[in-house]
Order: sequence, then C-alpha cells, then structure tokens
Amino acid sequence: MLTEAIAEEPKPNLIFILVDDQGYYDLVCYGATEIDTPRIDQMAEEGIMFTDYYAAAPICSPSRAGLLTGCYPRRVGLATWVHRADSRKGIHPDELTLAELLKSSGYATACIGKWHLGFLPPFLPRQQGFDHYFGLLHNLDPVEVAYFEDEGGVPLMLNEKIVKRPVDPAELTEAYTDEAISFIRKNKYRPFFLYLPHTMAHNPLGVTDDFKGKSRFGLYGDVIQCLDYHVGRLLDTLEELGIDDRTLVVYASDNGRGPGRTADQPIRGNKLTTLEGGIRVPCIAWGPGLGVKAGQTSAELIHAMDWYPTFATFAGVKVPEGRVIDGRDITGLLKVAASDRLPLFDGIIGNYN
Repeated sequence: MLTEAIAEEPKPNLIFILVDDQGYYDLVCYGATEIDTPRIDQMAEEGIMFTDYYAAAPICSPSRAGLLTGCYPRRVGLATWVHRADSRKGIHPDELTLAELLKSSGYATACIGKWHLGFLPPFLPRQQGFDHYFGLLHNLDPVEVAYFEDEGGVPLMLNEKIVKRPVDPAELTEAYTDEAISFIRKNKYRPFFLYLPHTMAHNPLGVTDDFKGKSRFGLYGDVIQCLDYHVGRLLDTLEELGIDDRTLVVYASDNGRGPGRTADQPIRGNKLTTLEGGIRVPCIAWGPGLGVKAGQTSAELIHAMDWYPTFATFAGVKVPEGRVIDGRDITGLLKVAASDRLPLFDGIIGNYN
C-alpha cells in the first residue's frame, strides 16, 4: 500500500527593518504632511499599523538590546546610554539572541546595518547568531568618529573585513538595501531572518542626489523619503522572487525623535527622554500571505521585546524553558481580526493569553 508523503509547510521568512531616530509622526500614515511615504503607507494598508507601540529605550544601544533579546535592557545589563568605540561591554555571550534562536531552527541569518551593541570579539554580530554581517558597528556622530580619526574614519564592515573608510552617510541606505536584496536572493529557497537596522535617520544625515530637496521637511524629510523608496525595493524583491506570500516584514523605529508639530499631534518629549516623544514610535507589521490581517489599526499596548517570542512562534521555535524574557507573544493579535480574537489580557490581574 502506497502512502502519499505530506510536504512540511515551509517556515516563513522574517524581516525586521529598524529605522534610527524616526519620530512617531514622521510617516504619512501616522500624520505627516511634509513628506511622502507611499511604500511604507502601503505596508500599513496591507497590514497592521500600531498606534501604541513603544521602543525598548529612548536611545540606540539599549533599544537594540531589548529587541534582540526580548528583555528589558536593564535585565541584560545594557540599560544606559550607548556604546562608544572604547566600550568594554556588549550583549553578553550567555544571552540567547533572536538570531541565535532562529539559527538553531535552520534559518539563514543576517544583520545588515548599524550594530552598536559591543565591539570586542565576543559581542560582534557573527558571535551573536548572525551568519552574515554588513554595515557599521558604530554611529557616525562626532563623539564616535573621534575614535577613528587616526585610522581614516569609521569603517564599513563585511563580516570582519573592512571594505571602505571613511563612510559617506549619503550612501548607506542604498548600500544596506543592496546587500539585503543580495542576501534575500541567495537564500530564497530556505527560511531566513534579516535584521536590517538602518543608520538613517541618525545624525549626520545624508541622502543620494536623487532625493535631495524632494521633501517639504528639509534633509530629514529627504532621508525618510529615501528610506521609503528602499523599503519599496525590498518588498518588490520579495514579490519578484515569489516569496512575498511567506514573509513577515516589520518596520519600526529604535526610538523617537521629538514632539508633534501641530495641534493634532499631541505627544511631547524628545529622544533621550521617557516621555512619549522619546519612546512611542511607528511600527507596522506586514505579511498578507501568512495571515497577518490587512488594513487594520491596533491600539493595543505593545513594545519591542514582544517581537522575540512572536517571531519564534511564526518560525515554530520554542523559547528554551527557564529563559526569562519580558516580551509577550502577539501572534494572535497579528493573525486574528480584532472583532474575533480573544482579549490580549484576561482578568483584573492581567494574565496573558
């Protein structure tokens, strides 16, 4: 008697686009009128836009630590300030990063962009679960550039090899996207996790000539429009390769930028503060082929640490027992319409479903 083999459903691809220093109101779908962001707005129209999403911290390094470990930055010893080039700290080797968790389940993993989570060998991306790294380990602000003046500037890295120095900020968004597209093409037949932390829109700002002066919000607005264009390139590649229907893409900022600009934009506070303007940021999840509901706006209170267990669930990976994380699995929120799903919270004391 012959039995028909049932093919195992392929694991979904997972992409996290992390933009640096983008304010809450700095996309059209979040209320901006001075810039044009059609491709990211399209993500919101075809996915879920979160109105009450919070970064792990109001500054770069702690925010990234929270996202990649699923823990409050204080829990993993990275709660304050940012790592400069002489820092002796970073993500501890004993932490289980999201990349390590997914790699253990057969995922190809890449970090393309700004790292900022430690610069000694144990803390580098390829020691933290990423098969491939391309980008800057550092910021380009004067406080960090000063460490590299005698060496020709902050280096652009390909794994552990320096490929260029000094780096031109105007080139980075396109260069990162080119590398990300190359990684996707090379891994189109296997599941992959792409962590794409852009250097923009952190100062010093820069865009290629074709975006200069195109927004109505100065160079910062030009940068956001440039990012939008290259997000579109990434989405177009997924469609071209026929893998858009099995890919989850999340777009978010690592921290806020500043307060609202009109009476209709009430949040206040800036980066470096725990007022809303410092930690409440844009976040959009897109994945129509994976059942992520389209055209929805969610006011559920969620934060960056929630993506760790959520990506694990999408990948079919269990977080090891005994490992303490602070994130909650929001898969049910993503995949089930708000009118049909169970409450995210159960009871007065707030037990999570």
